[in-house]
Amino acid sequence: MELARDSSMMQKISFYLVKLPFILVTIIIGFLLEFLIELPFMVMCKLDRSASNQTPGRPSQAGR
Repeated sequence: MELARDSSMMQKISFYLVKLPFILVTIIIGFLLEFLIELPFMVMCKLDRSASNQTPGRPSQAGR
């Protein structure tokens, strides 16, 4: 009985000290990587929007 309780305690300790922080860190890294991947597209959209305000007769807007 004592061995089962020790095993259960070790599982809880390994979850809270190893697995849970690892899960939280991977979530944070995932959000950072997603932002870094989308950042160039956001910048290009912002540049395109500001350029379209300056020259309204661009050929690229003909189909819009």
